Amino acid sequence: LLHHLRREASGEAADEGLEALELQYYEAMMGLLERAGAPSAAAACAAAAVQQVDAALGASSQGRLRREGRLWANLFEYALQASRFEEAYAAVVSNPEGERVAEGLAR
Repeated sequence: LLHHLRREASGEAADEGLEALELQYYEAMMGLLERAGAPSAAAACAAAAVQQVDAALGASSQGRLRREGRLWANLFEYALQASRFEEAYAAVVSNPEGERVAEGLAR
């Protein structure tokens, strides 16, 4: 959301749709909640962001896989911190990036 507002203020064209703005919002809230020490709420934002990735970036977008993988890794970490182990396991096995899956399982 802040990114969008900065772009509008600078006069740049807003080529992003509502879905992309929602994704940015969830990611921003996730970061704020992480810094506030609320891993359960941060996990909820990460889960919402994961659900928004395809709509925001498209199924064939170059950066979609990487961004989705990062969100799944974040969800995994927050779920662990909140002692929500089933959700953490689901996040690790749902991550489309095998490299991040291995990192998550090693933890």
